[in-house]
Amino acid sequence: DRTPVGVLVTRVTSDVEAVEEFFASGVAALFHDSLKLVLIVAVMLWVNASIALTVLAVLPLLILAGGWFMRRSRRDFARVRGEVAATNAFATEAIGGIEVTRLFQREAESTRTYARHTDTLMRAHLATVLNFAFFFPTVTSLTALSVALVVHFSAWGVLSAGEVLQFYLLIELFFEPVRNLADNLNIMLQAVVSGDRLFRVLDREPEVRDAPDAIGAERLAGGVAFDGVHFAYHPTEPVLRGVSFAVPAGTTTAIVGPTGAGKSSLLNLVSRFYDVDRGAVRVDGRDVRAYAQRSLRAQIALVLQDVFLFRGSVLENIRLFDERIGRERVEAALDAVHARGVVERLAGGLDAAVEERGANLSAGERQLIAFARALVHDPAILVLDEATASIDTDTEHRIQQAIDRLRRGRTTLVVAHRLSTIRQADQILVLQRGEVRESGTHAELLAAGGLYRRLYELQVREVP
Repeated sequence: DRTPVGVLVTRVTSDVEAVEEFFASGVAALFHDSLKLVLIVAVMLWVNASIALTVLAVLPLLILAGGWFMRRSRRDFARVRGEVAATNAFATEAIGGIEVTRLFQREAESTRTYARHTDTLMRAHLATVLNFAFFFPTVTSLTALSVALVVHFSAWGVLSAGEVLQFYLLIELFFEPVRNLADNLNIMLQAVVSGDRLFRVLDREPEVRDAPDAIGAERLAGGVAFDGVHFAYHPTEPVLRGVSFAVPAGTTTAIVGPTGAGKSSLLNLVSRFYDVDRGAVRVDGRDVRAYAQRSLRAQIALVLQDVFLFRGSVLENIRLFDERIGRERVEAALDAVHARGVVERLAGGLDAAVEERGANLSAGERQLIAFARALVHDPAILVLDEATASIDTDTEHRIQQAIDRLRRGRTTLVVAHRLSTIRQADQILVLQRGEVRESGTHAELLAAGGLYRRLYELQVREVP
């Protein structure tokens, strides 16, 4: 809800790769170069301790330069990783919405926006290059300074010709691993930044968590009740205000109302995708927070307007890779929702391949498969969120017949804008601005002449 898909994909791909590269090669190189430095310093002290300490007087300058380099590099690498994530997020969104982009002739604007992202990313990379452009000449200058000190002492006769040559070689050997360490610091700093981004995801505590004494939801009867529920996605923007109602087990309740009234939020709370701010949502008389989430959701089947299908076969998309569900059970579910024709037209039948997001199926066909998916798991509670909004009238009629038959003995919650699909509901709730304004059957609400009546008339009559 809060993080673009491209950002999350970047963290689990390129950020992971940056950490992997450091552990695969950087750790060994850092250990090797650090050990080499220690040994060279030991040899210098053994040859001539006083001269060695004088030569090593440049180390504070090296440490200062290294500290500056690490601070700036870490900051700039964090900027690079952030820009990579932003660029990937935009690219993911642009590719996903390419039909809209082309339909409204926004290709040029999309190209310019992507160019701005890549230009910002390039400048972030150049900042890291500039850091290295400063650090390496500094190391070279300090190498020359150390050699100059050795030459100075040799001029005063403190060192013999052999010791001068020996120190010269040791100085060259000393600064070689320093340069190598700088190269490896590049890998290490990228890994540190990427690791920090990864752990911000890994260490994030879920907002919805099971209670220590949470119980498993055995086979539920399916009774649902809202008791004074207040809920908001943002503290200053309440979505539900003191909502209370009851859905007896085995009955159908429809939820209608204007856009933004809080209809889908009610369904999210039943499935416990979110927790209420105040009040309680109960299933079979028990607060949903008392159930283990996995066992509760196993008793709920959700069908949305925007159906998501995975790459794989039709069979696996219906049973969701649960090997305990056999082909016969899947076929029975397809028959129940009148979706047998969808499968029969596909080469391979149940084993036919489904492309990404079901691109090789029509919206109505995807909807029928989603119904079969919901029914094959035999839920105690069936939740339909605008599930017939994207299909034609003929398909809607067939699905409505299947729903009427399948909801018997099963608690069903339906969110619908097309009021013609909910006439047979046992109870209809009318939401407005997060509150239940009306409730009753279709006939009772029409007779009351309130908000439901106005919504219904807008759909069945021609509006001047």
